[in-house]
Amino acid sequence: NEGPERDEARLYKYGANQELDRSVHDLFKNGRLLAVVVSLALALGAAFSFYIAMPYVLSLAPHNYSPLEAGHILWTLTPMGILGVLVVRSPWFFNVHGVRRFKPALLVSVAGIGVWISIVLMVLERTNQVGLAVTSGCVYVFAAALAYLSMHVTAELAFPLPDHVTAPVVAAVMSLIIGLCPLVTITLTHPFVPEYATENESPTGFILSYGAIFWLVLLAMGFAGLMLAFSDDERLATIDSHPKLVVHVTDRVAEDLAQAR
Repeated sequence: NEGPERDEARLYKYGANQELDRSVHDLFKNGRLLAVVVSLALALGAAFSFYIAMPYVLSLAPHNYSPLEAGHILWTLTPMGILGVLVVRSPWFFNVHGVRRFKPALLVSVAGIGVWISIVLMVLERTNQVGLAVTSGCVYVFAAALAYLSMHVTAELAFPLPDHVTAPVVAAVMSLIIGLCPLVTITLTHPFVPEYATENESPTGFILSYGAIFWLVLLAMGFAGLMLAFSDDERLATIDSHPKLVVHVTDRVAEDLAQAR
């Protein structure tokens, strides 16, 4: 197309590229936001690797489940994940939207993923389909809660950068890290489950493979990153926790300004 339309398209493309470059620069310059993004991505990468690898794990001895049978077991992941989102949104638990304190909920979510992955690895060879469904679903109670919190805490830390640019950049960085974790898991895991001649030779029941150790290392790094590099802004938490006080102060300021005029 010739004429003004072409020039307008070029100008829009140039402006969009400038905003993208600035947003990437601001993300890497904001050390607090970058640390949280990497920490959350590592923890979510472990949960995503668990989701990818579990059908293969269930196909191995001693269960030897078919893909259909593995699907019957793992169907609980989605509804349990929805339950986790409802719990973390609830005002009776963390009430993150009411008090704007994300750190406790984030740490509990990461720790919960690690605990329940460990439980799944412990009981994998010693339970039935119901036990596997319940324990696997409990992993995603915390994983879905962490994914939900990730969207809000990254947007909170990115403000006042342009949300329509920063959100895709943050999502792209997190998706890159999360997507690499299953590839590393598969590379480290062959076979995934060590074979024992008898059950007594595996007294703990843990899958002590490099892949499982990699998951736990990811979760430990994510937990440590959130613990050391992230803290809630208590000013916002105080403001949100005392709305009547804010209204009172605002009214007093308005009265003072009126008298000054």
